[in-house]
Amino acid sequence: MRTIRSFALLILCCAACAHNGSERAVASTRAVIEEFAAILNRDIPEFREKYDPGGFAVVDGRPVNFFVFNLADTTNIFPLSSPKSATGPFVLNARGVYHFAPLRLEVSFSHIGVLDNGQLKVFRFLNCEGKGDSVRDVVKYLTQNGSFSDTVIARVQNYRSYGRYFQTDPQSHVICH
Repeated sequence: MRTIRSFALLILCCAACAHNGSERAVASTRAVIEEFAAILNRDIPEFREKYDPGGFAVVDGRPVNFFVFNLADTTNIFPLSSPKSATGPFVLNARGVYHFAPLRLEVSFSHIGVLDNGQLKVFRFLNCEGKGDSVRDVVKYLTQNGSFSDTVIARVQNYRSYGRYFQTDPQSHVICH
């Protein structure tokens, strides 16, 4: 687990970004999604070598080659919904728990980002024992923090159910080594 950077000014009071709250939220969402892409590029450099030289990116505000799933609001998925879905645009809240991982199953190393009090904490490689953090680490953090519901904690414990993966053949599986 690492604290990546403070998004407090960006998320909570980004007056320089836009003039209304909606635009402010979109600008904040984009910055955090770009941070998620940068984390995946750093953590999974083999993706560029084997699958796509462009790596993980954000184009027109949408993730490329990865997804972001809001574990606090399971109707809020990106990029599976359109930018303006029936429930409105995808927006990261100032407080939330987000599962993000590559779409391609073989390298779908799950990460969870926790936004709380303007701080982004990222737990890495949850589905690869011994390579990164564990689900227990995330649950411990959320429980100690005390500001996330039991429902969110249960979703964290079943995080792989909240994601979309591209499988090249029925034999595909996550390759953790």
